[in-house]
Amino acid sequence: MKKWPLNNTWFWESAPFFRVLLPVVAGIVCYTGLQQHIPVQYILAVALISFAVLVYTLFSKASVIHTVSFVSFNIAIIAGIYSICWFGDARNNTNPIGTDTTGYTLVRVASPIVVKDKTTRLTVQAIASITDGQISTATGNAYIYTYNSDALGLNQSDTLLIPNHWQPITNRGNPFEYDYATYCARNNLYYRQFLDADDVQVYGHSSTNPGIIAQCHNWCMQQLATYIPDAEICGLMQAMLLGDETNLDDNLRQAWAQTGIMHFIAISGGNITIFFFIIATLLSWLRHRKHLWIKYVAALPLVWLYVAIAGAPPSAVRAAIMFSLVAMSLVLQKNNNNLNTLFATAVLLLVAQPMWLYSAGFQLSFVAILSLILFYGQLYSVYTPQSWLLRKLWQTITGSLAVEILVAPLIIRYFYLFPLPFLISNLLAFLFMNIVLILGMTILAFAFLPIWATAAGWLVVWLTTGFNNIIYSIQNFNPPSFNYLYLSGWELVGVYIIIAGLALFILRQQKPGLFLALAGSCALLILLCADEYTALQQQRFVAYNMGDVNQMELTNGKFVQVLNTDIHTLSVEKDRTLKPAHATWHAWQMQPTQSSRNIFAVNGKSVLVLDKPISTGNFPVDYLVVNLPPGKVHPATLMQVFHPRVLIFGSNYSTKQAAKWLLECQALHIPAWHTGTQGAFMCGS
Repeated sequence: MKKWPLNNTWFWESAPFFRVLLPVVAGIVCYTGLQQHIPVQYILAVALISFAVLVYTLFSKASVIHTVSFVSFNIAIIAGIYSICWFGDARNNTNPIGTDTTGYTLVRVASPIVVKDKTTRLTVQAIASITDGQISTATGNAYIYTYNSDALGLNQSDTLLIPNHWQPITNRGNPFEYDYATYCARNNLYYRQFLDADDVQVYGHSSTNPGIIAQCHNWCMQQLATYIPDAEICGLMQAMLLGDETNLDDNLRQAWAQTGIMHFIAISGGNITIFFFIIATLLSWLRHRKHLWIKYVAALPLVWLYVAIAGAPPSAVRAAIMFSLVAMSLVLQKNNNNLNTLFATAVLLLVAQPMWLYSAGFQLSFVAILSLILFYGQLYSVYTPQSWLLRKLWQTITGSLAVEILVAPLIIRYFYLFPLPFLISNLLAFLFMNIVLILGMTILAFAFLPIWATAAGWLVVWLTTGFNNIIYSIQNFNPPSFNYLYLSGWELVGVYIIIAGLALFILRQQKPGLFLALAGSCALLILLCADEYTALQQQRFVAYNMGDVNQMELTNGKFVQVLNTDIHTLSVEKDRTLKPAHATWHAWQMQPTQSSRNIFAVNGKSVLVLDKPISTGNFPVDYLVVNLPPGKVHPATLMQVFHPRVLIFGSNYSTKQAAKWLLECQALHIPAWHTGTQGAFMCGS
């Protein structure tokens, strides 16, 4: 079978799994949009009836067989996937965790413990609920954040008795922030608790060892930590080899993201390829091409073991499934269609984990391979290098260009940036980091020979340090405007319409593709002009929710003036909080801070930032922002002096202090807003 694109057929005729993927995606979208409106019993009935009709049409000779079978096939898949989503949703379990707010819950630590700056995060699995002396089963997972929990000495699989002070997982409430609550919900995590160590009772320490996969993962993590003396590089290697980003440095992550090489950190096809290369080298005595399938079959269980040890992220599972399908095609001596294999992999993944459809990792991994399949061959054929080294370099360059065609719009959508120097950084990463990955695997393979493992560790440090220094330098070449890009949903659709039209016109010589691209360009231009007009007219004041910091900004047109901030706050934390708003509003250029100015007019409303105690006078304002430590002023005094429409106090007030203030304001009939618990405050537009 020829590779896509064929000149005489539509691509779904050579990639039939595309026809299966569409109703699978439709079923998942229907569940997320309609799950509260349609009982699952009706959906199951529709699935069974549609399946019965499909079976009947297979034996029927009626003239409408094709139409009926097509409709029944799609309805059966949509209803079936909807049902899978329903049964996989923890909210539909019996006695889900978090619904009982009295008594206690017996839980088991379900995953490795994550130590954060101020808290320790535990992912726990409910075992039983204890209320008024009555014990009942409980189901589901949740997060527990504990303060000062080092003395507890907790490990995975320990059982704990905790009070039922469950709170729904919520976002910080900052404009356009990453929707963490929805992300957790799609991973069946809906509730959390913040507890002192004294509130956690250790019911029992686990007497059983972790499973073989967890033991392998922990052993590999320990060997890398032992033989790689640099903590930052060790964290990078643990992420690249084992998919564990617990120790990955935030500044290094940001530098790799802004230079377009974050895909080297993710466990994906590159890791599987190197892993298979090592196995194939060990089996190099099987020289004849007809014995190639033996190498794949021998590597298959080892590849899946590696993916399991790495935590089975979407990109790694996708690569392993594609590898498995290729191995099966070699064993069965069937021609392998890369595009059909990709669609089949997506179907298998989404049937097993439907909510991965909304995962950025799944989308980027899938789209990257799709782009590589569609465009790599055409780009590579432009030039034919003669030497082996030039061919490898040209493969890297054209591969990077091919991937960026479809991935770049998603990168802009999710991360608000386009890494302009991605070609240089990807070329360097190909030359250096593949060697580093092999060295990392060498450390694990020869950990029983400390001399070899130590030498490999020092070589990893030397190569990676030099590479990271280059990446930090390249990071500065990306223009600032390319770090604050934004595409709305409709603009993203417009970009992909343009790409699809140009692909049809250039690759398949179809003139309608050119008109499609022109129509998409006109629509995109209109949307971008509307964005620009809105950005030039905007004026707003925002008090963000950013930890213990009162981060306040004034936006005028496409310029931002910082009114109050904390220089000690990590730049990564500021970037995570502020960048989505700055990029979406197209306002990222900074104006000098005017320290003496603390009153502003925003769309005809007055905003006063109070940074000095005051007890007398009469100065009415619309919005009063208290930028003072707790205890310096009181709501009654502020009401008497300023008569604000809304009283805003920031994240430097603790939850208890904020609750006290809110009660006082409620008694005085003063509308009040606390950014720490209610999210960012914003006025203007």
